Amino acid sequence: MSDNKYKKCFSIISNELSEFEKVLNVNFSNKSFANDLNDFISRSKKIRFLVSILLLKAFDKYIQTKHLENLANVELLHNATLLHDDVLDKAMTRRGKKSFNLSHGNNFAILSGDYLFSEVIEKIIEFKSKTLQKMYSDAIKTLITGEIEQNYSKFKILEIEKYIEKSRKKTAALFELAINSSFVLCGKDCSKDELEQVKEFSKNFGIAFQICDDLKNYKQNASSQSDLEQGIYTAPVIFEYFLCTQKNISDIIKSKSLIGIEKTEALINYYFEQALKIIEMKNNVYSDGLRDLVSLIKE
Repeated sequence: MSDNKYKKCFSIISNELSEFEKVLNVNFSNKSFANDLNDFISRSKKIRFLVSILLLKAFDKYIQTKHLENLANVELLHNATLLHDDVLDKAMTRRGKKSFNLSHGNNFAILSGDYLFSEVIEKIIEFKSKTLQKMYSDAIKTLITGEIEQNYSKFKILEIEKYIEKSRKKTAALFELAINSSFVLCGKDCSKDELEQVKEFSKNFGIAFQICDDLKNYKQNASSQSDLEQGIYTAPVIFEYFLCTQKNISDIIKSKSLIGIEKTEALINYYFEQALKIIEMKNNVYSDGLRDLVSLIKE
């Protein structure tokens, strides 16, 4: 994604972004630890916040402090999972810098992720909402289940439907949490019909986002510790395997087959189109911002 175009999407909600960044921080008695964590978090793209606020405003919802605090909590949860993921994946870099596990060690990276999880739990209790607590509990369980299932499916070619379900568990779950909890916090100002609509939006957007990321990684194969090299086969490889005579996985990955790429692009388009259908009757700067964001993600 172009940084300038991405910043333009944020410019639509600049006031909300400014307030969000004030509540997105970690406090700890050891200032060095707090600074290291806050530096890591500050480099986040904050896309779940962006999509959630744009969608709320596209539906003409009033943004309250509790929305920003909740989305900051989702961001902490997201970063906790990244700290743990980078240890599991033996990642060397994250967001253009040394990964936290490389600079601080695996044990400390895991502890740091654990601390962020504890922060999330504490803040959710403060909301005093059983509905919200259940949403977070379900999301965390789904994320962990997705990782466990992925571990047991390494070096196996999944059917495309199972791959999509894995994408939902690993990535869409956090988009669903961010967006759906934001609308739940609107209370009586949000109808049941609107809740159902945004559930569909968040699910489809999250799935498309993950598949898009997988496709970019397939094309670039930028990391020596890429998913592909760890036996995590994504949509382009799956399509190529089932649609072509070539059955050697290593050759499929090296070939960058057009068939696999084109079928994956069609899948991405399908899920993004399903998401955008939800806002097709919305005609304001925020719905336009969401459409622009989708185009940007697909670049």
